[in-house]
Amino acid sequence: MKVLITGGLGFIGSNVVIHLCDQGHQITVLDNLDSRMGGNWTNLKDVMSVIHMNVQDMLDFGQVSEAVLEQDMIINCAASTSHPSSMREPWLD
Repeated sequence: MKVLITGGLGFIGSNVVIHLCDQGHQITVLDNLDSRMGGNWTNLKDVMSVIHMNVQDMLDFGQVSEAVLEQDMIINCAASTSHPSSMREPWLD
């Protein structure tokens, strides 16, 4: 299957990416690499050659709309790592 994983460079998302790669799925990762959110390139160092990486902001509706086209499954792991920040700036979540 073609699977889009948002937040795929974070702890949970990267583990989902690695597991699905091991199962033979075609993976696209969408992550904005915001340093406050925990995304890290090294989380996917072992599978970078077999995934498609898409660095962009989830708040850009046009880019996200394109990213979801022709995907069989979307797994959303994009999230804020700070509850207080989410409460102060909920529109970013």
